[in-house]
Amino acid sequence: MQLLQISAGDLQRFLETPGELLEESEEFQVAIALFSETPRNLLEVLMESDYSAVVEVARLHVNWVGEVREDYRGVVSEVLRDKDLGENDRLAVELMRFAPVPPEFLSEWVGVNWLIQGLKNEYMPLRYRLKLLERLSNQGELEARLQVAESRETPVSILELLVGDLDLAVRLATEYNDNCPSEVIELVKTQHDLASNWDGDLEQLEELGESDWGWVRLAVAQNPYASEDVLMKLAGDEEFRIRLAVAKNPGTSAEVLNVLMESGDSGIRGAISLGIRFAIAEHPNATEEILHQLFSAHRDVIHKRNDLPTSIIERFFRETFTEDTLPWRYKYNYLIFFQLNIPAWILAKLANIDLEILEEKESQNLVRSLYSYDSEQEMYEESLWNSIGILKYIVKHPQVSKEILEKLAKYQNPYIKLAVAQSQRTSEELKLLLLEELSVYPNRKIKIKIAEDSNTPAHILEVLGANQSYRDYLLLEIKRALASDCDVDNSWLGPIPNKLIFDFKNEYLYPSGIDIDVERYMEVIQTPEILEQIISWDSFEYDEDDDEEENIDTSWFLPKWQELFADIPQNLAQAIVFQFIQILKSIVGDVTAVYAVDSIALALVGNPNTPVSLRESLKNQLFPHDNNGDVLLALAYNPEIPETERMEYFQKIILEKTHYIGAIAKDTRTPVYLLEQLLGYCQGNIAKNPATPEYLLRRIADERDENLWRTLADNPNTPSDLLFRFLHEKVEKKIDSNLSMFDLVIKNPGLSILERYQLLLEKENNQITAQVHEFMARRSHSPYALAQSGNSEDDTLESNFKQTSFTLSSLPRIYNPNNDDLATVLTEYASSDNAFVRFVTLLHPLTPGEILTQAANSAFWLERYAISLRHVLRDRGKSRDTLRNA
Repeated sequence: MQLLQISAGDLQRFLETPGELLEESEEFQVAIALFSETPRNLLEVLMESDYSAVVEVARLHVNWVGEVREDYRGVVSEVLRDKDLGENDRLAVELMRFAPVPPEFLSEWVGVNWLIQGLKNEYMPLRYRLKLLERLSNQGELEARLQVAESRETPVSILELLVGDLDLAVRLATEYNDNCPSEVIELVKTQHDLASNWDGDLEQLEELGESDWGWVRLAVAQNPYASEDVLMKLAGDEEFRIRLAVAKNPGTSAEVLNVLMESGDSGIRGAISLGIRFAIAEHPNATEEILHQLFSAHRDVIHKRNDLPTSIIERFFRETFTEDTLPWRYKYNYLIFFQLNIPAWILAKLANIDLEILEEKESQNLVRSLYSYDSEQEMYEESLWNSIGILKYIVKHPQVSKEILEKLAKYQNPYIKLAVAQSQRTSEELKLLLLEELSVYPNRKIKIKIAEDSNTPAHILEVLGANQSYRDYLLLEIKRALASDCDVDNSWLGPIPNKLIFDFKNEYLYPSGIDIDVERYMEVIQTPEILEQIISWDSFEYDEDDDEEENIDTSWFLPKWQELFADIPQNLAQAIVFQFIQILKSIVGDVTAVYAVDSIALALVGNPNTPVSLRESLKNQLFPHDNNGDVLLALAYNPEIPETERMEYFQKIILEKTHYIGAIAKDTRTPVYLLEQLLGYCQGNIAKNPATPEYLLRRIADERDENLWRTLADNPNTPSDLLFRFLHEKVEKKIDSNLSMFDLVIKNPGLSILERYQLLLEKENNQITAQVHEFMARRSHSPYALAQSGNSEDDTLESNFKQTSFTLSSLPRIYNPNNDDLATVLTEYASSDNAFVRFVTLLHPLTPGEILTQAANSAFWLERYAISLRHVLRDRGKSRDTLRNA
């Protein structure tokens, strides 16, 4: 079948009426099925073609199967050969089972399997088998070249080429063929080693790049230090795998990539080129122009690059963002996470969020739980902020404009305002305005974030610290709790911190006609003697089982309560006071824990920008309530505190608060001498710490513990030689994990491009080697498999030959070309008692004429059939060139 050459223009007339494609000729349909840019909808039509070859080829198209297959050319050729065997080829193929058919009679469309069948035909003359071996050695199919590499009849000249074949299986088979010269094998290996040497001589690489051995050229194509001239030549290599290696080589220049882009754009070669273009789309040297050429077919690969030009980003946006797209739901939002060249106008589009629309759409999806929130409003504000998390990245982006920040600052959400206030591109005037507004905003989490930020101006920190005395904080929380009116019957609210108050109201006050008057209650609580009593509970831990009235002294509180509610009977007042004290103790316990662990005061103590007087005041208030590890850590990591004092805090934590040691070990601010001190206690956390110095990482690696090695593999500060060691050495301890050691190492950001490339090459070679050795071991009669099993190939082959050759005993003698006359031997063969021997003899062109005359009148039909075949083969021989082109 003659393959037609088509272009993208030939597709246009079928895009609107694809059904018309089925009215075209078989040749045209095959050409469309082979064209690399044929869309899936046309392939669907071709799948309904009346021509089986069209259906087979369409089924193999990259846009149908979803990936590029390296053996695409071979698969398609095999399909066409199997489907389009002409009459002459069919006759020759049938004869080749038992007759010496000259290989010249077989057209190019005869499949490899038929050629191998002829190779195994024991009646095939040696000169024919040699021609078949030569033809098979040039085939793209692996099995064809394997048959040649394993055959004892293969000439040395062919073996010398196959010993450097691209496929390891062929190289192994050739190496184990006794006829292959050992010096050639060593020469190929030596040249491959030289070509693979990244420190090798550049002139030598240039010579090796022109080697006749594909394996050597592949090594040169994979060498990142090969010159541009060498890679340019290899970019035009006839072997797809070599061109693909050039496309993946990080040393390949943009000029070479352009050459790879321009080669093989049509037919089967074009389909294979998609694999090369995929690699180019990932290549760090791909230019802006190249990326635009690849954009339509490889957009999903290109968007993963972290260095996209502005024009590519704009193209992404224009082709994927519509007016109906919700900015926070835009598919490629993550582009702004790492694309430095994103223009401000795109950021403005994505920042154009209508909060009212968002609230309406997202309100049903918010997690409604007051746990860890001070109020439902605070919970809602944070949930809404998380729904539009894209704004976090827009505000922090180096290309964000002041106009965008000013617009975002007007949104009535404290988290948006805080993000704008903490942006480096926000004007100082707007930043101060927002911080002053947020410093008095009721959302405690917002205040903590401001108090933690070392860039917050000192006067803002003073505002935050003004109301952060433990006494004021406690009174504020008591008042807030008493004023709460959450209904615990609404179980969808989740855990409620004021359940005691709810029970107190419904079981004691409301039945007695009493309501909570927060202001009057606070007057009682703020009485100096009562307040001092409450503050003294700093170490109190509330016990729900402690419900016996006699276990709690109420005498200090009861008189003041009776002054407030004079009309309440003594016994009822006693019960009410008992329950109210329980509530107060519960609040004090919660406040104490929060104040010392998750409070504005704690954040201020750790902020180096906090004025010294304020820090000391807050520190004195925090310590009496709980000599807490969080407070000690905040002080220990504050660089404005004298180093000797900080070291005392660290030592106190290590000695008394041992459960904080792990946090210290993995904190990047921890001094090196402390990491050394803790090395024997928490190696895992120190191995995880990206600030751990190299010499400590090496000491941890010497433990040869797989858990530690896996942790080190994830540390960006781990030196590359250790990462390579983790892959090449074995350790005794094994753990179950979804990620292999290779997966961890290859993702380490500390690896250079070349180191990552080296590891990927090594992994690919190891996988191929393991697969090929397993594959070759299953070829039980191959020299390789026999060598692995320890059997003698000569003994095995001789035994098999004696068992299967039913004609050997029928031959008067074996022909020896050195001293035998062929015509005489053929005359003797013609009298054999084996019908097949006589049949093959009669087909031989040198068989004497008198024997042919006798056979023409023979009583055996097979001999008469042989004579008739001679006439057919003779006629075919006269026009074999014509037949080959048919």
